[in-house]
Amino acid sequence: MPPGPFLSSDSRVVAFLDARSFRVLLDDASVDKADTLDGTYMPSLALFGGRRPLAFLDIADPRHAALKRVAIQIAAARMHDVALAFGATFAVMFDAIEVGLEASSLVEFNKLNAAHLLDFICAALFSGTLPSKAMGATATTKALKWLAFQLHPLMSKVIKP
Repeated sequence: MPPGPFLSSDSRVVAFLDARSFRVLLDDASVDKADTLDGTYMPSLALFGGRRPLAFLDIADPRHAALKRVAIQIAAARMHDVALAFGATFAVMFDAIEVGLEASSLVEFNKLNAAHLLDFICAALFSGTLPSKAMGATATTKALKWLAFQLHPLMSKVIKP
């Protein structure tokens, strides 16, 4: 983990320089990966309702294989919908860009992309009614607010007053 206040308070760095030594990273007998996902910080289990989520489970935990299998099965069940959802969602986005360019020379691509990206993720993974249709134009704003509250405990560790 690179040193620094934003990523890690521990300044010891391990560098893998070649393909031969990279295998050590994947060797669970050599590298302890318990309680880590990204860096040296793990949020309190209270954030997760007292349960350890799959991302923080050590592979030695008996639940790891079962939960990983469920996650892969969910992804595999929806794999044929991803390309279709991407094409349909972003075709609508590019049509909106064309309409915006015809009306004026400025189009806010980031706002359109965020709104349609949320629709794509929901269509690809869950099907059902798209957020832009179910919640209207404020769907992206509501999703970002929800995400901010979910990430708040993590951000309080990164940004120190």
